[in-house]
Amino acid sequence: MNLEDEQNSSRYYKIVYFFVANQIVFKRLGVVLLILVNIAIWWIAGTGLVTYLASIKDYNEMLDRLVEHQIDWQVYRLQNQQEDLRTISVQAVRAGSNKYDLVASVYNPNSKWHAAEVTYAFVVDDYVLDWQTDFVLPGKEKYLFDFNYFSNSFPENVSLKIGSIKWQRVNDPTCLNVLDSLKIENAVLSSVSGVQEVNFIVKNNGAYSFWQMGWQIVLYQGNIPIGANYVISSNLRAGEEREVSATWTENLGFSARVDVLPDVNVFDETNYITSSETPPVNLIKGAKTSR
Repeated sequence: MNLEDEQNSSRYYKIVYFFVANQIVFKRLGVVLLILVNIAIWWIAGTGLVTYLASIKDYNEMLDRLVEHQIDWQVYRLQNQQEDLRTISVQAVRAGSNKYDLVASVYNPNSKWHAAEVTYAFVVDDYVLDWQTDFVLPGKEKYLFDFNYFSNSFPENVSLKIGSIKWQRVNDPTCLNVLDSLKIENAVLSSVSGVQEVNFIVKNNGAYSFWQMGWQIVLYQGNIPIGANYVISSNLRAGEEREVSATWTENLGFSARVDVLPDVNVFDETNYITSSETPPVNLIKGAKTSR
């Protein structure tokens, strides 16, 4: 055996002797290490348990809040279903010899529902007249007419009968802002040579142009209507200012108030003037007609 082998063998025996001589110390260190590991495990478990117990209250409160704010679909449906149209007034207006215009004021209380197709008929002294159709915009008031009803006597009992209503959900209520851009000014009743005439200025301050725009006109003495009319403006352009007139051949008397309402279905895209130069027809259903 050479010198190098003897040195390696000597180091090996020294290492073995060291572990044998200190085995009790190593055993004690192992026991201490196991105890420390056990303590660490119990510490972690204990801390987790304490944290869990402390969070139970918050967790239960969170569950209570989730249950508390759970959607009541029955209440939701009741809050979002359509309300019936409200009839404000129904009256007959003398329109000449044995002729009367029937005027009803109605209101749509629904801000999210458009009465896109309303079937209605006037009832005069228990007699139901012809059924007609019109629309009532969300949250808006408008007139429903039946012109030139013939009767030998003044209608004593006039009412409005609403048939079916086709409702349309309004997803973009900003469309109604179009009406705010239509300004009506200087509505005045005048009489010339036995013809009475209402003239008013229309300003389309919005960005949209319309093929047809209807105007509902009712004259009042106090709260009593004394005259009703309907006129149509064609090709009303954005930014345009125009004078509009409505005439009566019969003497209406003195009018203290002239009520003019724009009548346009803002949800009817075919009525907006775009690049097409082919105007649609029969967009306005409330125009004055003769029986």
